[in-house]
Amino acid sequence: MVLLIEAEGKIAIEFEQCIAEINSSPLLNFAIVLVTKTSLQEAHQHLEEYLVDVVFIDTNLPDAQGITGIEALLKQFPEPYIIAIARIESWFPIIMSTAKGRADCLMRHEISTESISKLTLHAYEKNQYDQEITESREIYRSLVEHLPEGVFRTDRDLNIVFCNDQFAEMIGMPSKVIIGKKHTDLFDSESAKGLRRNIAQAFEQRAWVDAELELTTYSGKTLYVQVVCGPVVDKSDEVSGIQGVIRDTSEHKKLIRQQRLSDRFEGMEAIARRVVHQVREHLAPIALNAAMIAEKTTDLEIQRLSEQIISSTTQSGQILQHVSSLGQTPTISIMEVDLKLVIDHIKNFVDLKLPKTIQFVLRAHDSLPPAKGDFGTVIEMLEILITNAREALQGEGKITLSIHFKETLHDESNHPSVVFRLEDDGLGIPKHLRSEIFDPYFTTKDAMLHPGTGLAKCMALSRRLDARLRLDYDYTSGAAFEFSLPVAAPEPKSPSTEQKGLGQIILIVDDEEAVLKTEKLFLENRGFKVITAANGAQGLSLFLERQDSLQLLITDISMPYMDGLALMKAVQEKSPDLPILVTTGTNQSDEQAKLKELGVTAVLCKPFAPRLLLEKVHEALAK
Repeated sequence: MVLLIEAEGKIAIEFEQCIAEINSSPLLNFAIVLVTKTSLQEAHQHLEEYLVDVVFIDTNLPDAQGITGIEALLKQFPEPYIIAIARIESWFPIIMSTAKGRADCLMRHEISTESISKLTLHAYEKNQYDQEITESREIYRSLVEHLPEGVFRTDRDLNIVFCNDQFAEMIGMPSKVIIGKKHTDLFDSESAKGLRRNIAQAFEQRAWVDAELELTTYSGKTLYVQVVCGPVVDKSDEVSGIQGVIRDTSEHKKLIRQQRLSDRFEGMEAIARRVVHQVREHLAPIALNAAMIAEKTTDLEIQRLSEQIISSTTQSGQILQHVSSLGQTPTISIMEVDLKLVIDHIKNFVDLKLPKTIQFVLRAHDSLPPAKGDFGTVIEMLEILITNAREALQGEGKITLSIHFKETLHDESNHPSVVFRLEDDGLGIPKHLRSEIFDPYFTTKDAMLHPGTGLAKCMALSRRLDARLRLDYDYTSGAAFEFSLPVAAPEPKSPSTEQKGLGQIILIVDDEEAVLKTEKLFLENRGFKVITAANGAQGLSLFLERQDSLQLLITDISMPYMDGLALMKAVQEKSPDLPILVTTGTNQSDEQAKLKELGVTAVLCKPFAPRLLLEKVHEALAK
């Protein structure tokens, strides 16, 4: 649409005739819709209601003289292209300088079909070009503003003239504060050296530069960034500034660092497992030798010391088993749990995990009997309950752990029990939530920080131990949890009360010579006949020679040439009813699953109590 603002009727008629001729000719590939108004006021009303592409305006209107009409249009309606109809040539430079490229000039005596068509076509092309430029700028700005990287641009003096929000967020300053500053004003002088060097290189060599830098802002924030910057070249082929992208790689660096730490810990964990395995293998003969020493003497002091060696060795085995299961799916081996070891471990845990503002009280009798359970599982349950109490107290309060002997029965097996009770003086658990606290992912806190898996896991561990974990509903001063374990049966005091073997033939397979010799001597002293093999291949050969007379296989798992799992599979193919007892220095969940599939009679984790070995041998032979 073309709007003509002309008060003089003769000019208006002449103009309308020209437009009619243009529309009937092939001069333009579009038709011109012409609207004529006689004053600036009328033109304003029309522009407010309709979209106009080109405005022809007389510089001598009743309500606007000279350049004032053009200025008023440009200020209120910047979209249309303006062409002034002037009487004298001197108006042209004035109009052009005022309009800044958004206007042109047509002299009255030059009004013709050709001049109007040329100016209109130029105006339409200029509008279209400006619109495309505007759209491109909007697209560019939108992309830049929404990029996850920081974008900046400088002038020739390297002052920042533009930056996006992401750049400002990295620096920790508003964009309006950053504009006009140099990069050396944003980072401390030492860390900015690398950035300054790269920008200077891009400026001087007119080339794009890519570098990884560590930058520290004046607020103390350290950034690991990748900087890509290059020159801005103007129309005269001169470098007029630098533009660049800064990508924050801090999280990426953190992930790499965590992966390296994880790889290092995995390596250390593998080494630790091997060390634990070796220590357990070397501890295994000690308890058996101590038992045999006690049998050979009537000296009560030597017998007492032997029993102390046996106790210390089996306790060490429990600790090693707990260490080797850290970070893995826990396996449970039911044996005597020395409560002194449990108490010592919990004291260390509390020192590390509880703040000084939380008071921890431990109540336990000095002469507590050993409990029947799994050392690592008991420790994990107590750690979960203490951690849960710490979170409930929110930094201040009191936690009390009581461990006491109870004459009342643990269950229907007529066993007295050891009761573990943990109390806190926090807000407690609302009555309407008590039935849900052991549900997986139940939490009353922020689920992102507290996913609600602790008590659910504690309950699962309790069921594996038959420890009867429960919440004390009658406790009103906070929250109280209890679980119990049966008291372990006492060891027989005299070797004469032990059941003897009847000459049954047992094959023992183990790659540790000390273990072989000690187990062989221990069982032979108790009436069994024992043959030994140093690895699975030797063991299979001896089995094939004597499979009709063998009554029990005792084997290690980790051995050279042929491991215990392969040996057991081969043996079961030939003698599926032969009982198998496994003694192992490892206790990994994947091995436990395979042993269960093979139908192994029993598993003993080294080092084990001599009484326990004899007990499992008799049980296996009885089956």
